[in-house]
Amino acid sequence: MSIVVLLSSAAPARLALQHHGAEHILQGPALLGEEERSPIGESLPTADDRPQYRPGHSPRHLLGDDQCDLSVTLALPHLSRHAALPYRTQEMPFHPIFRLGPRKGRGVQFVLFFQCKVLGEEDAEVEVRPGGGDGEVDRAAPLGDDLLDLVLEEAGVRPGVGEELLLCEFDHGCRGGGGGRGGGRNAPLSPRRGRFDRDDNDEEGEEEYLSILRTFEEEAGRALVKLDETYGGGGGGLSSSKKGGGADASSIEELTKKDAVTLMDGWNKVLAFESAWKEACWLRWRILEARIAVRRGKRSSGHCPWSSAAPTNIYELTSGEEEEKKTDDDRAAAVPIKRLGNSIKEKSLNCKTRRGTLPGEAHTPIPKAELYREARRLVESNEDPLAVALGPRTCDGKNLMLSLFDGQIRSLCPHTQNVQREAYRPVADEGGAEAYGFGDLECRSPRDVMRLLSRCGVRPAQALTLCESFLFSMKTHVPYALEDDAEDLSLPNDSGAFSRFVASQVARPLIEDMISSRRQFLGDELYSRHVPRFWEDVKSRMKGAFGEQFYTNLLTKYPELLDYFNGTDMDKQSEHIVLAVDLIVEFPKSVGEGGGSFRHFTDHLGDIHSRLGIPTSAYPKVGQTLLDTLEPYASGYCQCTNWLRGEWNTLCPASLAKSKAGFTHVRGGDARRRSVEHLYEDDDSELAREAACAREGNLLTPTSLMDALLQLYISTMSFTFYPMLRQERTVASAAEFYTDLAEELSWSKAQLGRRLMEVNLEISSSGTYNQTSEEIQMGMRLAWRNSIKCIGRISWNTLEVRDRRHVTDPGAICRELELHMEKATAGTNIQSVMTVFRPRGPDEAFGMRFWTEQLVRYACYKDPETGELLGDPANLEFTSFLLDKGLWTPPEPKTRQDCLPFVFSIPGEDKPYVHSFASKYLDEAPMKHPDCPAVAELGYRWAAVPIIDTLAIDLGGIEYGTFPFNGWFCSTEIVRNLMERFPWNDELTGALKLDPDAKMLKLRLAHETEVVVNHSFETAGYTIVDPETVAEQFVVHCTREKDAGRECPSQWSWIGGLVGHTNPVWHMEMRDFRKCPQYEYTSHQWLVAGYADSTEDGEDDGGDSELTRSRNASQLANPILGTADLPPLPVPRVLIAYGSETGTAEAAAARLGRNLRLVRPTVVPLNELAGMDPDGWRPYTHVLMLCSTFGKGLAPTNAEDFFSDVEEKGGTLPPGCLSHAQVSVLALGSTIYPDFCKAGMALERMMLGVAGGTKLSPIAKADAACDSAGTVTEWVNLTTRLILPPQLRSEIESRLGDANEPLKFRMKWEDDVEHEQAEKGDAGHVKFGIVDAFEWPEDESVLCRINDELLENGDLERRSTRRIRFDVPPGQSYVSGDHLSVRPLNSIESVERFARCFAEELGGEGASLRRMLNRPFGVECEDNGHVYPARLPFSSPAALSKILQSDVGLGLTEAWAASAAGLLGQYVPESSTVAVDADALRFSHPFAKKFNELKHDILAGGKGKVAGDAMNEFLGWYPTVMDLLEEYEEYRRDVSGEDGDDDNDGDAAAATLKAVSLAEVLAILPRLQPRLYSISSSNKIDPTKVEISVGVVHLHTKEGVHVRGVCSNYLARLLPGTDRVNVQVRESSFRGPTDPTRPTVMVGAGTGLAPMMGFLTDRAMDLEQRHKEGHGQIHRNCHLFFGARDEGEQIYKDKVGQYEHSDVLQLHLALSRSEHVPKQYVQDKIRSYSRELAVVLLDPGCSYYVCGDAGMADCAYDACLDALKTRMSRVKAVQHLKLMRVAGRWQSDLWGVSETLEEDYNQAKKAMAKRKRKSAINWLNRVKKTDPVGDDDSDY
Repeated sequence: MSIVVLLSSAAPARLALQHHGAEHILQGPALLGEEERSPIGESLPTADDRPQYRPGHSPRHLLGDDQCDLSVTLALPHLSRHAALPYRTQEMPFHPIFRLGPRKGRGVQFVLFFQCKVLGEEDAEVEVRPGGGDGEVDRAAPLGDDLLDLVLEEAGVRPGVGEELLLCEFDHGCRGGGGGRGGGRNAPLSPRRGRFDRDDNDEEGEEEYLSILRTFEEEAGRALVKLDETYGGGGGGLSSSKKGGGADASSIEELTKKDAVTLMDGWNKVLAFESAWKEACWLRWRILEARIAVRRGKRSSGHCPWSSAAPTNIYELTSGEEEEKKTDDDRAAAVPIKRLGNSIKEKSLNCKTRRGTLPGEAHTPIPKAELYREARRLVESNEDPLAVALGPRTCDGKNLMLSLFDGQIRSLCPHTQNVQREAYRPVADEGGAEAYGFGDLECRSPRDVMRLLSRCGVRPAQALTLCESFLFSMKTHVPYALEDDAEDLSLPNDSGAFSRFVASQVARPLIEDMISSRRQFLGDELYSRHVPRFWEDVKSRMKGAFGEQFYTNLLTKYPELLDYFNGTDMDKQSEHIVLAVDLIVEFPKSVGEGGGSFRHFTDHLGDIHSRLGIPTSAYPKVGQTLLDTLEPYASGYCQCTNWLRGEWNTLCPASLAKSKAGFTHVRGGDARRRSVEHLYEDDDSELAREAACAREGNLLTPTSLMDALLQLYISTMSFTFYPMLRQERTVASAAEFYTDLAEELSWSKAQLGRRLMEVNLEISSSGTYNQTSEEIQMGMRLAWRNSIKCIGRISWNTLEVRDRRHVTDPGAICRELELHMEKATAGTNIQSVMTVFRPRGPDEAFGMRFWTEQLVRYACYKDPETGELLGDPANLEFTSFLLDKGLWTPPEPKTRQDCLPFVFSIPGEDKPYVHSFASKYLDEAPMKHPDCPAVAELGYRWAAVPIIDTLAIDLGGIEYGTFPFNGWFCSTEIVRNLMERFPWNDELTGALKLDPDAKMLKLRLAHETEVVVNHSFETAGYTIVDPETVAEQFVVHCTREKDAGRECPSQWSWIGGLVGHTNPVWHMEMRDFRKCPQYEYTSHQWLVAGYADSTEDGEDDGGDSELTRSRNASQLANPILGTADLPPLPVPRVLIAYGSETGTAEAAAARLGRNLRLVRPTVVPLNELAGMDPDGWRPYTHVLMLCSTFGKGLAPTNAEDFFSDVEEKGGTLPPGCLSHAQVSVLALGSTIYPDFCKAGMALERMMLGVAGGTKLSPIAKADAACDSAGTVTEWVNLTTRLILPPQLRSEIESRLGDANEPLKFRMKWEDDVEHEQAEKGDAGHVKFGIVDAFEWPEDESVLCRINDELLENGDLERRSTRRIRFDVPPGQSYVSGDHLSVRPLNSIESVERFARCFAEELGGEGASLRRMLNRPFGVECEDNGHVYPARLPFSSPAALSKILQSDVGLGLTEAWAASAAGLLGQYVPESSTVAVDADALRFSHPFAKKFNELKHDILAGGKGKVAGDAMNEFLGWYPTVMDLLEEYEEYRRDVSGEDGDDDNDGDAAAATLKAVSLAEVLAILPRLQPRLYSISSSNKIDPTKVEISVGVVHLHTKEGVHVRGVCSNYLARLLPGTDRVNVQVRESSFRGPTDPTRPTVMVGAGTGLAPMMGFLTDRAMDLEQRHKEGHGQIHRNCHLFFGARDEGEQIYKDKVGQYEHSDVLQLHLALSRSEHVPKQYVQDKIRSYSRELAVVLLDPGCSYYVCGDAGMADCAYDACLDALKTRMSRVKAVQHLKLMRVAGRWQSDLWGVSETLEEDYNQAKKAMAKRKRKSAINWLNRVKKTDPVGDDDSDY
């Protein structure tokens, strides 16, 4: 039923309400108190028949008392607010509307109050809706709180209990307008509930958008003025008249055809060295922007404080390299530019930027050294403005630069792009994502690059520094530029083609695009007004169900996405998607803002998606679903909005249907949509009129609204999806690389698959991965084979690669290069060698860089007076740099072939390292002529080995930038260098006595030089190849490649041109295509970044930097494992600390310690680190923490002291104590508890905060409820590879040599004279076989008082549940709900089985074995000759029998299975090593085959099905260590032939199968952990006694092995009054209700009833006390839902019956295997009681308790949701239960798996894991069973 209260006389309002289907329309007085009423209209009831509205009167009488589901709508004219309240109303008195006097400068303001009583059932709706009227809505500021209080007081309205107050503020303006179309333009906007939580005024929000836009346009205008003044004649600027966002005609001179050709010709030379150029341009841009930021004194702190501030003037933006070199005339010419900048500054004094800084504010001069050092640090740490703006895309910045400039230059010469053959074709975009399903987000054209830069937050002023960077890179990184190119680059900015191009074709369009994009989002009311309003109204109408509806649609339509959401809380995800859409809607406010909270959130969200592995292909599907979910609400919103704007009569149902039918969504990443004009193709007059309105911009359509949402989604997700796109690219590169590698190395498909799995795991965990030395060597060989410019590739497969990625010490690097040079000459026979140092990190700007292009280069000196050059002119600039900075002192006297020093830099170091190689490493060949001795007298010589060290390579997604590489010379290379760069021609002409004026003299000299070079190298004994020979080799190489089915990529200009026209290669057709891997060029860091010397005390004047004086690298070595002949080897120092309650974390720590044994890690419990000072932390290079979460988010016992100590010190570790360490955390927990992995996550925050640690890998969270073993194994294996990569492991092992022996454990037996005498006196009498029973000391134990059977037909060997009572430990107390910790003892039978497995080692069976078991012992560890006590989970010396009974666990769990498999794997062979006949049995034996298969899958780790099935099968066969050892001993006997026909061959085979060492097994056995039991007694009965209920565990694995629960069987066999037990009370957060009058729900099955019995006992006593005090009888408001198999297994049956009889509780019994009643589980019983239970759960004081198996608890939770859904929507039911949990009224005491005799042990665990993995599917199935929530009507 719908009632509309109409407070308007406007006819359009009534007609619109009628279209909405209102059944009753009540007309009341006009808003301003006018009494007259307008005609009603023929279609509505007459005035006499229509009920009249009276203030304070409820319209409920229209329906009668029996109908109370009302939908009341108030339609008010001239209002600027729209409200929708999700309330069911019972009585709604309408308080009088107060009219307040006009406020100055404002219209009349009104406040309207509704007082609504909430009933909590079906939600009625109250709407306040603007109507048509005669006046426009005026904008007004919100009413102050004081005014609100005054109005409230006058109204006498006070919110009461169960009531809420809605405030709605609006204005009535007086700006005129006429008729129905003159109404206010504001569309509805839903207010938030609450008295002081009000929406901002709509117009104020739009004004904020416009203010942002105006500020940016001013900034852009200033940048355009500066651009035109610098590169033109001035006059250009921002056009305020251009609607589309542009600028006035630029004063920059247009480019001519000659300019275009000059640009294209110069650009082709750039592309020859594109990798170096694009890196130089990008990094230079970043450096310049970082310097500007430093000049302003800004620093980055997670956001971009400088992003919105514009540079002061163009002079401040110049690079400044030339400033130091300028002459006085140059500086004079620069004065006008400076003056212009100052004039701009003066004009801008009154124009503040958005951050409140003056655009022209002068900066404080900064010393050069500090300026350039800080700028470089900003870039290296990715905190410079551009890195902050682009975020994760920073690594792709160089590719964006290349795409941008390539597209713009080629567009100038479109007629020349259809080429037949060209060395360098248009650049393929490397940033596109089309292949990943999200193609509209990345760049396929220069326009796309500009839009991306604008969207990321690049500012207009930064476009000017981009111009400087472009020109800089053109001058410095185009090696073969001709004189005309250099001449153009030297011209003034307004004359050169390159300078005018970058200004007019790049900078100006980029700034204009920035303006255009901001006008789109900030200036269009579609984005600033309608989208936010529409979204708020959708949220209001769906009443919180949007998220649920969205994920239902998403997972139903795209079931392939289910796996990405399994294991997550989908109800929480449903809340998060609402926040995500909030973020999307807010994008216009943050458009183009680098950094800030918006970008921080999107980048963080992207990191999360990347870690979860959500593919980029999912983003279009999510966007599609988002639009599908919102689209049904768009038509109603547009209809209402257009009506409010005066377009109501143009919309009819037919037109809306047509509009809806014309709407199309994105499909598969394709965002192409039909425009509004094409939506209406019908000739219908109404549709034609609607189309006309749409074209005029007067009509809001669903298509335009959805289009806007699509653009916002794409713009926002362009930041979020990129981390995963980057990861997918790395994976794709790795897959391509390993596919080629597998073919070359003859890998099988299985080998390739396993390696790719390892690589993908590392990439997903850390963003990168480690390659083996073999893989690097083959990859570098392939790169040589693919090198298009190399003619000598025939020897590609002979390249020797030296893997030195682990060498980072500067001195060690220099020593490795010396070894490289020694190896390369190989006694004068040149060997192709490469030395690979560490790769560049994924986010490193420079990484480690070698500045010297070749290890042996010759200096060049310029005479300051004459200008003459001495030396190699190619190195003039670098030589001058070294001399000017004082980095190198040349020898005296200077010669033309003085070797330059080797210079390199390391990230984080302020100074470069300079090293001069000793002469013994500098092999050179003196130049001699075979027939002319005079040539030798010229004194020329040349380096024997060309060692190039400034190349880079992308090897399967890993970028290497430092790998010196040499082959051997082709004589033509040396000939060209001598003739082009030295005065060789003239001197050789004189030496040979040739005529200097002879024709073709250069050809003769070239020939003679070839003779000289070849003869010189051959005479010196060095390898060299002549052009004819190398050409023949190249032909052979091409033939070999063709035979192998490969095409040989080649560049003719480098190969055919090298050998000349007399060689057949000259005529070869060559195809120049890119085949990866490929060697690339790198930029010159010393040119790009610049350095300043701290000894210079000059201040920054915009000039370039000076380099601080270097330290000699050879003096910096700090040898670790170094020798006189080998460089130092830095070995990681590793700290492994664990906190473990059940032993899982301890087992993982022990396993990790064994994996890292080579580096001698320190493995300790966390408690041992408590109180450690900063100096104790600093020696470690890697800190690894493993910590479980116990109970309700608590730290384990052996970590409590550490957490307490840190908490006392402010919750952080000592500041900076981990600044030089990498940290990684393995957090363990279970998602069945609310605080999942809380302790582990706290540890990571401690180490990454003020402690200063850096992440080695993201935190790993192991869920005990879902394959924790796979997560643990993955983390252990990954951490091992990251800390000890294969190349470092091999290097350490080779240096240790014989000293690298495996750890050896051995027993150390103590003498026990007293025990030996006792044995003699009691000879022949063994009371308990070979083992004496251990008894707890009295001071550590309590007496067992009662041990009763609770089941009617209980049997200790089958099914039994025991009630066991103990004395409370002295000094302890408990309350109901606490736990009792019990330390169990291994059974005598288990200990005897274990001991007999080592009978041979212990001296045989019988008395001898008994004697050894009772003899004290310890375990020693021998590590490379060092002997020390082994770290074990027990104290020693102690008797072995005692240790086996009370201290070590004999059962195998997932945590320890890998350790056991690894230990026994050392004894069970995998391949034949002894050639004897009996040897075959060792490998064909069933045990060997089964064990080796399982061992491999377990140790490989992973969370896949293979690893999980292997683990389950392993534990199924070997649930205890005895099962494994016994089967191994049987295998040994079978192989050795001990049971029968043994022979010599059998003995030979058996000799290789050793018995397992007892000491080694004891070293891996876990600690016997205490078990926790819920206390079932009440301390109010007897505080000195405590009871527990114990289900005795007997189970069978799938493989048929019988397993007894250790603790339950131990407790079940206790003798009351005799046996003592070690128990402790453990406090729990599980607490019963304190008020017996409040309703209570208790749920449990089996022994889950235990804590409830304590609660019920307390309740019975409280009720009895209340009865005695005369408080009267309480209704049975305690409901116990209890599950059992049958009546005989109903534990505490009598006591529960007594409580039920006395009204303490109401029992709801569910029997699952009874013969007398239908099968029911607890959740079924709850559902059968749904309606009554819903009332109980909705009671504000109700408490819910569940105890037992986690699976049962989940099912009970779902049943409670179903019960609540009888009274409310599912979304509200979920929220209600969450509120109960937050309030402490929903409590649980759960464990993972219930284990009984008939149930299969593995199946029980697998079922638990399956529930977690399939959580998304289960959620979806549950939701689909519910009715849709929210409004049935999608229209307004």
